[in-house]
Amino acid sequence: MISWRARRRAPGAGISPMPLPRALRRLLIALVALVLVAAAAGAGGALWLRSRLQASLPATDGTLAVRGPAAPIAIDRDARGRVTVRARSRSDLAFGLGFVHGQERFFQMDLSRRRAAGELAALFGPALLPSDRAAAPHRFRERARREIASLAPEVREALERYAAGVNAGLAALGDVPPSYVLLRSEPAAWRAEDTLLVVDAMYLLLQDTTCRFDRTRDALARHLGPEIAALFAPDGTPWDAPMQGAPRPAPTVPGPEVLDLRARAPAPVTGEPPAAAAPPPGSNGFAVAGPRADAGGAALLANDMHLPLGVPATWLYASLVLEDDAGRPLRTVTGVTLPGAPAIVAGSNGDIAWGFTNSYADTCDVVLVEPDPDAPDLRYLAPGGPRPFVERQMTLEVAGGAPVETSWRETVWGPVHEPSADAAPFVALWVADLDGATNPAIFDLFDARTLEQAFAVAHRAGMPAQNLQVATRDGRVGWTIAGSLPRRVGFDGSRPVSFADGSRRWDGLLPAAKVPRIVDPADGLVVTANARVVDGSDLAILGDAGYALGARARQIRDGLAGRDGLTPADLLAVQLDDRALFLARWQRLLLEVLERHAGGDPLRGEMRALVANWGARAAVDSAGYRIVRAFRDAVHELVLAPFAATLDERGADVSWGVLRQREAGVWALVTARPVHLLDPRFDTWDALLVAAADRVAAGLTAGGRALAGRTWGERNTCRPRHPLSAVLPGPLAARLDMPPRRLPGDAYMPRVQGPGFGASERFAVAPGREREGFFHMPCGTSGHPLSPWYRSEHDDWAAGRFVPFLPGDAMHHLVLAPAGAEASP
Repeated sequence: MISWRARRRAPGAGISPMPLPRALRRLLIALVALVLVAAAAGAGGALWLRSRLQASLPATDGTLAVRGPAAPIAIDRDARGRVTVRARSRSDLAFGLGFVHGQERFFQMDLSRRRAAGELAALFGPALLPSDRAAAPHRFRERARREIASLAPEVREALERYAAGVNAGLAALGDVPPSYVLLRSEPAAWRAEDTLLVVDAMYLLLQDTTCRFDRTRDALARHLGPEIAALFAPDGTPWDAPMQGAPRPAPTVPGPEVLDLRARAPAPVTGEPPAAAAPPPGSNGFAVAGPRADAGGAALLANDMHLPLGVPATWLYASLVLEDDAGRPLRTVTGVTLPGAPAIVAGSNGDIAWGFTNSYADTCDVVLVEPDPDAPDLRYLAPGGPRPFVERQMTLEVAGGAPVETSWRETVWGPVHEPSADAAPFVALWVADLDGATNPAIFDLFDARTLEQAFAVAHRAGMPAQNLQVATRDGRVGWTIAGSLPRRVGFDGSRPVSFADGSRRWDGLLPAAKVPRIVDPADGLVVTANARVVDGSDLAILGDAGYALGARARQIRDGLAGRDGLTPADLLAVQLDDRALFLARWQRLLLEVLERHAGGDPLRGEMRALVANWGARAAVDSAGYRIVRAFRDAVHELVLAPFAATLDERGADVSWGVLRQREAGVWALVTARPVHLLDPRFDTWDALLVAAADRVAAGLTAGGRALAGRTWGERNTCRPRHPLSAVLPGPLAARLDMPPRRLPGDAYMPRVQGPGFGASERFAVAPGREREGFFHMPCGTSGHPLSPWYRSEHDDWAAGRFVPFLPGDAMHHLVLAPAGAEASP
């Protein structure tokens, strides 16, 4: 545990944006009630509570004597609270950044490590045991300890110095961060291995741990035929905008000999409804080569990473300055840091600028487990002969209760998912479970000076496989995959297979020489937006884990095509592009339906007028956009319902949300209108489309609401929530949450925006010309609601304003002096 001593303070501890299960909310309600009752007891109760919260605000001025640094470390903050750390060694930079993270965001870091390690119940109690049981089989803490022990001494030292800084930051607070006051708990010290657990938590956020895409595609093929699987789970569509290869043609509509829905009685959907899926974690990343940019010969890079939005923000902005003994800067790296890790994750170091988007490369394969016929409960078939199942156990600590044991069966390929009605036992062979898949090598982008050096770092990085976009000071641009990819032997990973005979296997991680890359493309553009980037042999290496529809990537590419002299402001305009190009054909279809069937129905007539004047943007004041968007979603659900019902009857294991390119199949059916693939509840396809339109109208006018007032902004009101605000009274909750804002944007355009999802940061910069770039992010630097920097970035992010990339003048100056130096307030 950390010891606490009282001090006078001024901004930041942190809370994670992690959503809370209902049971945990009930627990926190009880805890909060106890704290509030205690605060109210006696005349000074409220002052007591406020004094505890104020005590946990970190010092921002003066000198603090701390154990750990080899030389003084300066921590500056500008008017927005943006942090600059200055030190004379990389080790001290890591210590200084750790100090800031520990004071501003420790609770956020704590939840990340606990989520990966299966240790949430130890803090929150039994309500979080399901999460811990799901994480336990990955044994991430055990793997992290092994990885730490295998690191080069200088790398391990950097992680240990960072951990020492985190703990020094915590110890320098006058009280525990606010969340621990509510939980009546104290934070456990940070360890070097915990940084690797934070990387593992990003694996859990960004990748599918159970191969749902492969299993869904396989279920479609087995139960409805491979032609139906190709219809709804294609590897591309006409919307594609790959950097290599061409868009895929529209899928072929299967004939009645494959499937005839009219030959069966209508049935209800009893499993997961095929409703519109929530946006998956993704991002925009694009780069413009020097000859096409107005940046003095340098290339430009833009990046906005799309994630769930909570309080505090996912990232903490920082500028890290390595100085010589005279205080002259040797290296300055600026961008976003991930609390829990001692590095700039995305940003610029003066020679290169870099950013990431989720790749959706296939990093999880379904390995069918074949029990040994002679002892099916004890052994399974494997190369070289039957092997015994290994029974593993883990003890889960539980706050306020006795420890709980969890157990699972394991094979040489990983933990066993027990059989279901539709599936034999299988292993979800996931790259994150391989030794070496998590390491801190990506932190070496700090020193990279060329495209080739950046790629070399990317290819040894142990992290979730990401599209890496790089722009260089000398005008070059390139793309590759950063992170861990499996090396497959004997199969392509697209379908479940058995490894029992040894002809199919994983052979560790893909070597760097095999990782696809694109360097200096002829058009001077690198564009990624979670869709397919490559084709042919490179696509065969990466595989497909459910690429995003290519509409967003295509709109970005077309927005840059044919333009020269591009500036950071031009790239911001592309990031904020909310034109509804993808939905234009759905708007035309809805107009056609309403024109044919409006008749004397006044509601359909009003809908037609609003749709005709929709503005073709995801604008906050557009009711027409909302209607078109809802119509498309309703059509998807009605078209897919009979397929879903058939799969439900057969007990199929299907996750409709992972079929991110099913638009191609639905549109093919809506335009071709084959009667044999029409839900038997409808006589004609027109009847289905009218039903979809009427469903939208009825939903939007329920309760006597006026259709014209049901704008997109009403639906797309963004309010990043603090995870504890749901258990607090309204005024206190409002203090913790960001204010509600009606924002433009949607899923299938560059400005990705939803009520709880969107750009976790935005920036554009040319390396070497950072003063001309911009940066903004939601919320603020601090996670402490009493801090002046709790919301300091939020308004500019919401408005999409051009805010300088570099920090402003220092308004606060704190020095961390090696222990023995005199401290001042």
